[in-house]
Amino acid sequence: MRYSIWSNGTLVGHTELDVECINENLRMGFVEPAEEGRQALLDATGVHAVCARRPSRPFRDPDPDDEHGAEFEDARVRREALNLELRDENGDLFPCAFMRIYDGFLEWPETADDYDPLDDPDLDPEERERLEEFEADFNAWVDELEEERKADAWKRGYEEPDLRWETMQYTIQVFLREDFGPIHEFD
Repeated sequence: MRYSIWSNGTLVGHTELDVECINENLRMGFVEPAEEGRQALLDATGVHAVCARRPSRPFRDPDPDDEHGAEFEDARVRREALNLELRDENGDLFPCAFMRIYDGFLEWPETADDYDPLDDPDLDPEERERLEEFEADFNAWVDELEEERKADAWKRGYEEPDLRWETMQYTIQVFLREDFGPIHEFD
């Protein structure tokens, strides 16, 4: 099904929400921009663009009193003012809690990957323990997925790669409910 994305009465683009997801409360797709929706797409992805220009430390909001923080806040306000709506083929509103649009061509500086919250000497001991436990569970889950991937490699030999990841600039995530829930339950 082809959906239309709207912002305050302006057509932003279209999506089919056809990207496979690992959570039943999430739908994803590539966005085919409408000419009149270009500014809305820039505003929808503006927070990430500000962060990519000068990434702040993860898990902490930018200081609104400095220039970067003010730019971040302006981008956030523009994004929230979009009032994005998703409509089905009949023009009926598609009910969802919220949606996000990402710019897949946005380049992030290498330094953004250097931050590890576990290196923070001021990290609360209970939070450190929780993060370490999560990291261990996550790494075990990734290892398990890699084993499954290797076991199923013969199946993927017949699948063509989805070239849209290389050619389409924008993707959309549609969250069906506020309480998103865990993406994966660790054993």
